[in-house]
Amino acid sequence: MAIRLRRISNEVNQVESFGQYLRRERELRNISLEEIAEVTKINRSLLQAIEDDRFELLPGKLFIRGFIRSYCRHIGLDEEDVLLRFQAYWEELNEPDVQKEEGEKSLWRMFLIIVLIVCLGGFLLFWLEKPERDGVLPTAEDKILPGEVGGKPLLHKSGQPELSRPDALIPVTPSLPSQNEVEFSGTTPGESQDELQQNKEAGKKEKSMVLEARATEETWIKIGIDGQPPEEIILGPGESITWKATQGFNLVIGNAGGLELFFEGEKLGYLGPPGKVVVLNLP
Repeated sequence: MAIRLRRISNEVNQVESFGQYLRRERELRNISLEEIAEVTKINRSLLQAIEDDRFELLPGKLFIRGFIRSYCRHIGLDEEDVLLRFQAYWEELNEPDVQKEEGEKSLWRMFLIIVLIVCLGGFLLFWLEKPERDGVLPTAEDKILPGEVGGKPLLHKSGQPELSRPDALIPVTPSLPSQNEVEFSGTTPGESQDELQQNKEAGKKEKSMVLEARATEETWIKIGIDGQPPEEIILGPGESITWKATQGFNLVIGNAGGLELFFEGEKLGYLGPPGKVVVLNLP
């Protein structure tokens, strides 16, 4: 398979792009994009993007492979052979990005190594140049001894009097109000009962935001929840999924006519005809 993949890659580089290859095969069979879109339920704009090699407009590599399978199945091309050709073309397109990423990683590793060497050198230099006191470590006899003997302050080994000690500290226990003097309230200072009730209701409202999707046909969905990075899924006929959010939902639906949405238990209205791509923001 690896030899076959390299052969296909060489053919792609020498002759035409992947999208041009599909368009040529389709036109040889006198089949229009509208016909393919109607049969496969794939939006025409997505099929056009494949033939124009505009893969950045498509949802992802996994979905692109699914679209190509349906495309080939309708016009009579060998699915596996076309997917091998697509894999070779995909790797050819992304090879510069991989090389750039590897180069950036190498530069970052070199930077970390240089920083580590500089830090270790500075640490060693600091300890080598640290001055020593008389070349020996202090002993117990060199320490200052607290207290007095015979009414006179003890002398340090050097002959200097010891610094006077502060008087003994007297612990002070702060006076606290008794339990009977303290009044507890369910509200914080400056917050009224009405504001507390409104905050509770707002919290309950945030927790009750639910969205359910039920597919009647195969449908691609791209959904973002509470401003988080979106995720992509494909629902088959009869399948359903439920999401929860506290702020809202952002959806891109690839087949509006094949999906029913229920927000907060209520069915949303007409989303669009089959194959229509729609964008929704809820609430």
